[in-house]
Amino acid sequence: MRLVIQRVNHASVRVDGNVIGSIGKGLLILLGVANGDTKEMVDRYVKKLSGLRIFEDADGKTNDLFHFLIFRYFPAGYRL
Repeated sequence: MRLVIQRVNHASVRVDGNVIGSIGKGLLILLGVANGDTKEMVDRYVKKLSGLRIFEDADGKTNDLFHFLIFRYFPAGYRL
């Protein structure tokens, strides 16, 4: 399983020229799934993703991180 995560101000998905989905400020996540990947792996990644400090917190602090690649690995903590 591979995840490519990018912080965006806006993003959209087009099929045959038609927008089929869009978001404002948020995370654009491209997910690649391979044979042998399991639902448990997805659940673990979703839990980790939800805890990453990618956007500013109440004190205006954030990790200086624009996009990154995760390849079958997350560090023990939530700070990359």
